[in-house]
Amino acid sequence: MQNMKKEKKRQQHMDVVVSTLCNKVITTNNFKESEHFKEPSAVAPGISAQEPKPGDLIEISRDFYQHWALHSGEGKVIHKVPPSEHADAGVSSVKSVRHNKAIVKKEKLQDVVGSDDYRIHNVLDKQHPPLPIPHILQKAETLVGMVVPYKLLTDNCEHFVKGLRNGVPQSQQVRKAAAASVAVIAVVCCCICFALYFKRQSKVYSLLGFISLLLFLFVVFFLVFTIA
Repeated sequence: MQNMKKEKKRQQHMDVVVSTLCNKVITTNNFKESEHFKEPSAVAPGISAQEPKPGDLIEISRDFYQHWALHSGEGKVIHKVPPSEHADAGVSSVKSVRHNKAIVKKEKLQDVVGSDDYRIHNVLDKQHPPLPIPHILQKAETLVGMVVPYKLLTDNCEHFVKGLRNGVPQSQQVRKAAAASVAVIAVVCCCICFALYFKRQSKVYSLLGFISLLLFLFVVFFLVFTIA
């Protein structure tokens, strides 16, 4: 009888211990879930997860294109914009098509970015090592306030900053747009030529269709492997 009482007390003690441990586990999990819930799921618009350094290239995502600037330190950037732009717009490569001149401005990064997203994108560094940072910044500073040539396809804001950093003025977005246009034309020509071939059984149309198809494949290869 006494043994049964001892066994019963021991069982009750074990139940209390197990219940206490379970409560602690549940409390800990709830705390972790609460902490996880408070963590932001994404970086807020207009803020980069990285801290740019002087000489870094900043790529700003606008609605239909990317605007580029050079970080000059102390939260400011140097970039190329048309004279008609406002300081807080910092923008529009698209509007610049109406101009053949632009002005080099030095503005606060946040004013240029606005509510858009941006990232550090030193895309040419592997192929073309950057110039010494003091040289980049000195050259950029000497251009601030100057009116310079602007051409949407050959001398835009992206050409400008990549020329400063890497000494190689390039624009990936222009090259992508040009390649995509050629690809579309190639597909259309291919379809037309093959349609005419099946209708008239002409080897000429078949050859033209085959050439168009090869052109399309070449452009796809170019887009995938040569443009970052």
